Amino acid sequence: MRSGIDMKLSELQIGRTATIFAVGGSGALRQHFLDMGLIPQGDVTMVKYAPMGDPMELRIHSYE
Repeated sequence: MRSGIDMKLSELQIGRTATIFAVGGSGALRQHFLDMGLIPQGDVTMVKYAPMGDPMELRIHSYE
């Protein structure tokens, strides 16, 4: 459900779910995002962040 708020994945709070509307990057990086399941209209849930904020653990299509 679109809430009208555009945000980056890194701004998603732990435990919250959002719908992907656009996938950034270009070339191999963008293709890697798509291969991981980060596709438009897909849902993604933020599971946790590493202590320094990167990497992050996501739940996409029941996979973490």
